[in-house]
Order: sequence, then C-alpha cells, then structure tokens
Amino acid sequence: MAIEGAIRKVINKPAGDLAESDFKKIHVLSLFNQGITDITPLSRLTNLKKLNIGQTPLKDLSPLAGLVQLEDLWIGNYGTPDRFKVPLNLEPLKDLVKLQRLVIVGSHIRDLSPVGNLPDITYLELAYSRVDDFQPLLKLTHLKGLQLEGNGTAKANLKIVAELPELTFLKLQACRIVDLSPLRSLTKLEHIQLDSNQIIDLTPLEDMAALRIVELHNNKVTDTRPLVRLPDLEIVKLGGNPITDFAPLNNLEKLKILEVDREKLNEPTLMGIKRFNPKTVIRGVN
Repeated sequence: MAIEGAIRKVINKPAGDLAESDFKKIHVLSLFNQGITDITPLSRLTNLKKLNIGQTPLKDLSPLAGLVQLEDLWIGNYGTPDRFKVPLNLEPLKDLVKLQRLVIVGSHIRDLSPVGNLPDITYLELAYSRVDDFQPLLKLTHLKGLQLEGNGTAKANLKIVAELPELTFLKLQACRIVDLSPLRSLTKLEHIQLDSNQIIDLTPLEDMAALRIVELHNNKVTDTRPLVRLPDLEIVKLGGNPITDFAPLNNLEKLKILEVDREKLNEPTLMGIKRFNPKTVIRGVN
C-alpha cells in the first residue's frame, strides 16, 4: 500500500509491525500523485503537520478530521476522472484550526463554508474549482496569499476579494476578468498574477504602490503607462499583449526583468529601456 510504504520510508522501518508510536513520529508526509483513493490510514497520523495528497482523486476527506495539528495541506487533482466528479465535501476540515496553508486543486469544490472556520490560514489556493460563493473568505482575516486559478466565477466575486486588505500576493489566472477596478483597495499587494484574462486597462493598479511583480501574459493590454506609477516594480511580464510602445517603462528604475513577445525584442522602445537601465534583463516569450 502506498500510504504504508511512505510511512515506513519516513520512519526508516522497512519491515515489522507498525506501532502507534511509529505513527506519532510522522510530522511531514507526501503522497503526491500516488493514485490513492482511500486515505483512511492517515487518521492515525495525529501529529502530522504537513500533508501533500495532491494529484489524488479523493472522494472522502473524513480521515483528516482528527488531524488537528495540521498546518499545511495540499489536496485535489487537476485531471479528476469522470467517476469522481461529485463535489468533494470540505466539512471534515472545519476543525483543523491550526491550518496556515491550504491548497485545493480541482475536485469540483463548491462549498467554501468549512474554510471560513480556519482563522489562521495565511495562504489559500483554489484552482479549477466550481465555487460560486466566496463570502467565507471574509472570515480569513490573516490571509496574505490567495490564488484562484481557472475559476470562471472569480470575476463576479472581485468585490469580496477586495475586502481582504492584508493580501500581499494575488493570483487570478484564467478567470475571465476584464475590469480590475474592484481591486483598487488592495494597496498592500506586492505580487499580482493576472495571466490569461481579458484585461485592457491597467489604471486600477496605479495605487498599488507596493507592487514589485506584475504578471499579465495573454491579456489585451495596449497601454503600459499606468505601470509607471509603481516605482518599486522589479519584474513585469507582458507577453501575449498587443503592446507597441514600451517607452513608458523607461522610468522604472528598479526594473530587473521584463518579458515581452519574442518578435518584439528589437522594438526601438525596448532598446531604450536597455539603455536607460543596462541591468534590466529583457526576455522574449511565446
């Protein structure tokens, strides 16, 4: 069994019966992509602090309900087979109040209510879920990192995301976002990742003075001037956008990396950036 094998490897006990004292020795366990569907044996790992069961088509999280020492949990599966397309119930997680980092990938999650009971979460990833109601996020007052990749309803919930003032990292990739205006209030953001949306206007980013990294690959941006208002920018990624003039970026004195479409590498305005700041690395993508 994959779970038993992983446990034996961690405690360096290849043979013999496993005692309760052996299970209590396990603090960190990775079962990533092991093809496991039944995680019942994990219920005995009561001292577990970090668990990775990503790329695993789970149907029931009940065995995790008693793992109250967990601080870091990764669950879910990008390629969930058809027979597992019943939404995964997060209710067994509601008492894991020490969780600080929670990653949930796919698994057709719909109800975030149990996550709202986890006050210490500082990083939450919900990739390719089917969540419609993000209200439970408002209870996560310590949340600093939020990733909502591939969630088509995220754009309808941007006002809720905007009420998470402690965010320093936000990823909204492939969420069909057009308008960034609701996010203006997130002035503590240092890193924003907005790849593969439909964004044209970057003006709402102007007041996010703490931004150091902006990722905007594959959008509809034409005007880079709003980025000039962000003096601490170090990394800017703009591949896959119909931009013809990069001259405004000359004023970003701290710029270290700029990514643009490969065919635009010889644009005169890009050469101007290189002359202004020789240390800037300009990379071609796409």
